[in-house]
Amino acid sequence: MKKLIFLIPLSFLLSYQNLHAEEKASIYGVGAVNCGKYLKLIENNNYLIAFSIWKSGYFSALNSVRTGLGEPAVNLNDKRLSPDAQDTLIKFICQQSRPDNIFSGVAASVYGHMAKQQGIDVWDVIGVHTK
Repeated sequence: MKKLIFLIPLSFLLSYQNLHAEEKASIYGVGAVNCGKYLKLIENNNYLIAFSIWKSGYFSALNSVRTGLGEPAVNLNDKRLSPDAQDTLIKFICQQSRPDNIFSGVAASVYGHMAKQQGIDVWDVIGVHTK
């Protein structure tokens, strides 16, 4: 029990240290997978679900950063590009791009596409100007 009590504050401290704006962001989990591996993995539906779940969290995090900066959030429930259509677009982009492109970068371009459809400029968050 003492170890658990010690580890919980330690985990908050480590998480807080990663939030400094001047540090570079790191992508963990399936977001760091390249397109070549992604295309092989999603042949198994369980992996497709895992990538879709990661993408949803990633888009939510991007929206959280945007609103924290006083910028409008992208509507993630926009019927013009449903979550399934987002997954299909990510797969298409990966099929058309270099196999070493990173999944999170492709997902960010889909987020930027959704923002553009909604008339939102997302330059400051993902580094791609959409207008």
